[in-house]
Amino acid sequence: PEALKRLSDNRWFVQRNMLLILEECDDRKLLPHIRQCCNNTNLKVSLQATQCLLKMEDERAVSVLKKHLRSNFKEAVDRAVVLSGAFRIKEAVPDLIMLLNKKAMQGAEIHDKITVVKALGQIGDPRAVQHLRNMLMSRSILFKSAMEHLKKEIQASLSHYPPEQVKELVDQGKKNIVN
Repeated sequence: PEALKRLSDNRWFVQRNMLLILEECDDRKLLPHIRQCCNNTNLKVSLQATQCLLKMEDERAVSVLKKHLRSNFKEAVDRAVVLSGAFRIKEAVPDLIMLLNKKAMQGAEIHDKITVVKALGQIGDPRAVQHLRNMLMSRSILFKSAMEHLKKEIQASLSHYPPEQVKELVDQGKKNIVN
């Protein structure tokens, strides 16, 4: 009751901390209160509420997570990518693939794709394999070192996919290590 009362506090950090407490309660009766926080204007509160819903396996959690993946705010997208992988949300795979295929205009954007590759690897959904294959085949003159780092991360994530679908990519990675 005290945490619920303080959930309406105006300070974002109090709201976020109350969500952390409510998440530990793991009581489905709290879901309506947590869902309201998903629409909070403060991203930290909204993302914490999303994490609570995911942990409590609420049926609305995926739609809220996908909304964050499509956000214009980099912080929201980055955190949603991490949550997608941590909770192995297969429904987020199309959005993650979209982020992976987004054209990188700067080296930092290629580094952002590493987080997406890790999340996809944690999920291990075969729908991502062809897109990873395309990334491994791509070349970049301007961002060569960032691209090499991304390719190493792709190789490291392959163990989470069905072996028969990534065998060729794993073998290719082994050849690159030898060369």
